[in-house]
Amino acid sequence: MFYQKKGKLHFCEVGSDSGAISLALLSEISHSEGVIVDTSLDTLELAAKNFKNVFGKEEKLESRLELVKGSFNDFSDKNVHKFDLIISDPPIMSTEQWQRNSKEIRLYEDRKANDGGKYGMDSIWEILRNAKDNLKTGGSVIMSVGKEHAEFLREYFKDQAVH
Repeated sequence: MFYQKKGKLHFCEVGSDSGAISLALLSEISHSEGVIVDTSLDTLELAAKNFKNVFGKEEKLESRLELVKGSFNDFSDKNVHKFDLIISDPPIMSTEQWQRNSKEIRLYEDRKANDGGKYGMDSIWEILRNAKDNLKTGGSVIMSVGKEHAEFLREYFKDQAVH
């Protein structure tokens, strides 16, 4: 397991879909607490419902997981927490890729959860810009990215102290 530190693991999941990543961390690391930040109230309600399904009535959501509606930028401006881990499965599809999807996908899939902007990097940059101010010393950012983002990120991290 990547986390061996004594004490609580404090994490933040940015854009959660169903809350599955946060729930997996809470399930596997009993001394963890987290925050989910998402712009969708429906997504946060689904994460709360899934928390109850996983942990039942014996554990209160508020004791381990905070749900915050808004962007990571807005949250970062007000945040007083420092995290050991920031995790995300951000939208990484470029707007052009999104528009090339079939009509059915564009009709039924949430555009905000899939369209990452002109280069598919909008959410990635938002997370990386805010990570430094929201991570504890030695903290990590883990996120899924597309292979088309690899060169951009390699160049970005060449100039950064955090890897």
